[in-house]
Amino acid sequence: MMCFSPKIVVVMSSYNGANVLERQLDSIFTQKDVDVCVYVRDDGSSDATINVLTNYKNNKQKDKLIVEIGDN
Repeated sequence: MMCFSPKIVVVMSSYNGANVLERQLDSIFTQKDVDVCVYVRDDGSSDATINVLTNYKNNKQKDKLIVEIGDN
């Protein structure tokens, strides 16, 4: 008998959350026994949120983090 990790999709919105976003994503991606994919839509942040998301995606989760940049 084989066991597979449950697949979880997290959908979240971001807005000027640069100071907490990396910790939040780390918490999501370090969950045990689940295969997680995160979709983030930014609502027009004016702080470094877009940079945080882009760097996180490029350096930590290329295939598991999908980022969409939009307006509020």
